[in-house]
Amino acid sequence: DFGFDAGVRGVTFKDAMDDPQSYLNINLNLMVNVHNLFLGYSESRRWEISPYIGPALAMSNFRHNAHFGYALSAGLHNTFNMNEIIPYVGDKVFLFFDVNAFWNDKEFDHMEPESDGYAVDAIYSLSIGAVYRFPKRGWTTSFIMY
Repeated sequence: DFGFDAGVRGVTFKDAMDDPQSYLNINLNLMVNVHNLFLGYSESRRWEISPYIGPALAMSNFRHNAHFGYALSAGLHNTFNMNEIIPYVGDKVFLFFDVNAFWNDKEFDHMEPESDGYAVDAIYSLSIGAVYRFPKRGWTTSFIMY
């Protein structure tokens, strides 16, 4: 029902002034599988959603005028079981869809804020992928050595 997700995200992008920016985000999130928590575990469930939130260490512009700071990472991890869609291997293939938000302090992008009030820089991401779970393997020994 509960788990941890550790990850590294990073990319190079152009900011509002069309200047290249790069960032790296190292995060550790607490995840909660909502379906298992409230409905119990079911191997035949087609869809599961797991929200997550946690602290992150953020770095931007590594080469010039680097900025290091703390951030907050949060998102929704969705898992889809392909058992009824893909014959023979569907119980081992899962698609995932992950929506993530990452908030850092206003100096993260090295731009001056327009107001003196509290502001944050935000980066949003979307990940789509597939997971193949190998079947459980067991073995027996032909003799026991002592």
